[in-house]
Parts: sequence; C-alpha cells; structure tokens
Amino acid sequence: MRKAFLCAFALAAIGCGSSTSYVKSETTLGRVVVYRNGVAYFERYADVQGDSLRLNVPQDKVDDFLKSLTVVDATTGEPAPISYPSHGGAGTIDMKIGLAKGAAPGSSRRLRLSYVTEAPSWKPSYRVVVGKSGKVELQGWAIV
Repeated sequence: MRKAFLCAFALAAIGCGSSTSYVKSETTLGRVVVYRNGVAYFERYADVQGDSLRLNVPQDKVDDFLKSLTVVDATTGEPAPISYPSHGGAGTIDMKIGLAKGAAPGSSRRLRLSYVTEAPSWKPSYRVVVGKSGKVELQGWAIV
C-alpha cells in the first residue's frame, strides 16, 4: 500500500513540476494561485526597455491566454494598451506585445502581466483503518 501511495505521489510531483506556466518570456514569475478545478492564475513581472515585450505561447493555448491576459504598469497600476502581431513557430506563437509610446528613450518600464491557464491539480484523500488486533493502516487516494 505504501509503495502504491509513494508511486502516485511521485507521478503527481513530476507532473506538477513539469508544467508551470506555458508562457515563455524574459519575465520574472511572481504570484501563482492554483485552483482545485485544474486552472491556475499567474502573475509575471517584466522590466521592458523600448516599446515591446516578446512572449512565446503554445498555439493551442493562445486563445485562452489572450482572453485572460492583462498588462498593467506595475508602478501606477494603469493598464498598458497592447497590440500583438503573432508569428507561428514550431507549435508555438511568438507574440510581440507592442506597448504604447510614452516612456523616455533609454528608460525602462516595469510591467505586471497576469493570465489564467490550465494546471495540474492534486486532490488527496486519506483514511486510517484500525484492525481488530490494533494494527493501524493508512490508506491514501489521489485524483491527479
């Protein structure tokens, strides 16, 4: 029983560790909230020089990504107007987030990006069984 539980735990840990956010970029991962229903909220921060930020998103995730994407100035909290001409890659979209002009030449802006995407979830359940002889058995189940 213990071996089966450890195997299930190891598989869940591998699965959870291998898929953080599907978005690849030169950003710093900030807050992450993983919900029980298999989605997660991600916040990322980027110091942008100039007027664009590049993101790489899997093609099959672009629609959901864009529906939940927000880009705001991390200092003022003001929304940053964006445009995103997309170029397809090998299974991914290289997205260039074009920012509104306004920053002084050579200066950088700190942006906060947030979005929701699918994420693995782990729902464990445990049961302690005490036998007639007093032997205690711990049982565990998990939905991954």
